[in-house]
Amino acid sequence: MTFTLFAQFSRSQRLRLIQSTLILVVWAALFLPHLRTSPRWYGDETITLACGYDFVQGTFANRGTWNTYLNPQFVYLPGYLSLVGAASWVSDRDILLPRFLNTLFALGIALMALWILGRRYGSLFGLLAALTFLSYLQTVIHFRWVYAHNAVAAGFFLCFALLAVRQTPGRNWLAGGGLALAAISHPLAIYGGIAAALNQWRRPRSWIPLFLPPIVLGLLALLPIFLRYPAWLLEDIQHLAAFFRTYSEENAAQFQGIRNLLAFFSQDYLHLAAGISLIFGFFTRLRPLAIAAALSAILLTQNRQNLPLFYYQAIILLPLLTTLLAYTVWRLGTLLRHHNRKARWLPFILPLLLLAQSLPPALTGTLLSRNDTWVTQSISDLTATVNWVNGHTQPDDFVIAHWNSGWLLNSRTADLLQCTAYAGWPTHTFEHSIPKERFRFDLSPTKAKYLILGDIDFRWTIHNPNVNRWIEAAGVQKWPIVFRTETYVVLENPLFR
Repeated sequence: MTFTLFAQFSRSQRLRLIQSTLILVVWAALFLPHLRTSPRWYGDETITLACGYDFVQGTFANRGTWNTYLNPQFVYLPGYLSLVGAASWVSDRDILLPRFLNTLFALGIALMALWILGRRYGSLFGLLAALTFLSYLQTVIHFRWVYAHNAVAAGFFLCFALLAVRQTPGRNWLAGGGLALAAISHPLAIYGGIAAALNQWRRPRSWIPLFLPPIVLGLLALLPIFLRYPAWLLEDIQHLAAFFRTYSEENAAQFQGIRNLLAFFSQDYLHLAAGISLIFGFFTRLRPLAIAAALSAILLTQNRQNLPLFYYQAIILLPLLTTLLAYTVWRLGTLLRHHNRKARWLPFILPLLLLAQSLPPALTGTLLSRNDTWVTQSISDLTATVNWVNGHTQPDDFVIAHWNSGWLLNSRTADLLQCTAYAGWPTHTFEHSIPKERFRFDLSPTKAKYLILGDIDFRWTIHNPNVNRWIEAAGVQKWPIVFRTETYVVLENPLFR
C-alpha cells in the first residue's frame, strides 16, 4: 500500500521525498545517539534550563537574582526560554528533551535548504547544502547544546533563504517570521535586521511584512518583564550595552578586529573555504546570504576575540556559510559535468569528508567541544553530588553552587559571583553594583547550608574579580568537607551542623 501511494507522486515529488528521508536519517545518526551526555554539559545551557524552568512557572529569576533577561548575567529572551523551560518542566528537569528540541532547529535548517533553495536552484544543490551543514562537527556539537543561538540561526536562515529566491508577499511575511523567531530568542537578532535592511532597502513594499513581525513579537516577548520591572529593565539594557561596548573596546582595539576576523575564517579548512565562497556569493543570486554572513561575522569578531574557541555565537551564521560553500562546490561540479556527467556527484565528497570526522564521535558519545576545559568534566560526579545535597536539604535551604550543578538542586541556590555581588564587590557581569532588592533572598554566607565546589569553580569562578576576597571574608575555606567525588566537594556551614 505504501509503495502504491509512493507511485502516485510525481517524479519530482518522489525525488524530494527520498532526499528528505536521507536528510532525516543523517540527522538522526548525528544528533540523537548519546544526546543526554554528549557533548558534556556546559554552563550556558544549564543556566538557561534553570532560568527557563523558573520562567514557565511565573518566576522571573536567575537563581539568586530577579531577572529581566536583558542583563550581562543572562541575555536569552523569553520566546526561546519558554520553549526550553516548558521542555525542562515537562521532563522534570531532564536535559534530554530540551536538547532534542535544539536538534530540531538543525533538522529544520537542513530541510529549508532542500525545500526553499533546492526548489529554486536544483534539488541536488539543496541536498548538498543540507548535508554539508548537518555533517560539520561544530554543527553537531552546538545544535545538541541548549542555546538560544540555535533558534536565531534557524530564523536567519529562513529569512535569507527566502530573500534569495523569487520574492512574493507571502514569502516576505514568512521571511519576517524568521526574523521574529530570532527576535524572541536573543538580542543578536539585530544583526539579522540590519542585514535584511541592507538587502531590501530598494524594495520598500517588503519592509512591512519583513520588519513588522520581529518588532511586534520582540516587544511582546519583553512586555511581561517591562510590566513587572520597568525601571530594572531599562537599567539592565544600559548595563548590557556598556558590557558589550567594553568587550568591543578590549577585543577590537586598533587592528585587532581585523585580526579577529582573519582568525575566525582561518580556524579550519571549512571556514577558509567558506570565507572564499562568501566573497564569491556576493556575485551570485545567493547575495542575501552572503550579506548576512559577512555582516554577522564582522560584528561578532569586533566583540569576540575568542570566537573560534567559544564558537556558539558563530552558530547564527554557520548555516549561511555552509550553504555558500556548498554553492561554490556545486558550481565547480557543474563546470566539470560538461566533460563527464558523473562529475555532478563529485560535490558530495564534501559532506562525506565531514561525516567521516563527525559521525564516529557522535555514534560513540565522545563529542568534544573546543571549550571542553570549561564543560562539566564528569556528569556522574555532578549527579552524585546533586543527589547527596538534595537528600540533605529542604526547599527553603540556601546552597551556594555554580549553575552547572545548581540547576538540579531542589533548594534555593546562587553562585559565587552572585554572592560576591551581594557583598557589594564588583565581579564578572556584576561590574555595576545592583541594589539589594534585586536579590531574591539573603545571600550572606551565614545563610548558606552548603557550598558546592566543582571543576568549573577551580578552573574559572574563583579566578574572577573579588571572588577570592569573598571566600576569605566569608571563611568558607574553613568549612568541613562532608561529601567528595573526584571533581566535586561539598562544604558544610558549621552553623548548620
